[in-house]
Amino acid sequence: IHMNARFKGGAITFPAAEAVKRFRLVQLTEDGVKHADASSTVFGAVTQSADPKGNPVDTDLSITPTQVAVHYGPHTVEVEVEGTASDIKRGTAVKAAADGKVTTSGGGATVGVAVSDGRAKTVDVLLLTPTVAAE
Repeated sequence: IHMNARFKGGAITFPAAEAVKRFRLVQLTEDGVKHADASSTVFGAVTQSADPKGNPVDTDLSITPTQVAVHYGPHTVEVEVEGTASDIKRGTAVKAAADGKVTTSGGGATVGVAVSDGRAKTVDVLLLTPTVAAE
């Protein structure tokens, strides 16, 4: 039997298992996606918010989608930083941190490389995901 590839590239849409905020790393569960942390297997990152009940997650939205597009390596996306974003410089490896954020110190698996200097609360990251959490 000849089968075509289901996904050829680009983000994959999943239901939100829990409320997720835009610019965060996510893990994939049987119920959908939720924020990743330092001990998670990181599937990718989201650039918009979602909530399983459609409740507002961001103050600028009156209704929030229940599904969200998840970007994975080698996509480049904006990700929120734990700590001071301006401390991250282009070319620096970033790791998974608490609440779906990235960090350069401590943290979990390396999830990408900064392709720009950090600014405000975020940094542009070339994703190296999915990653597998250490056992």
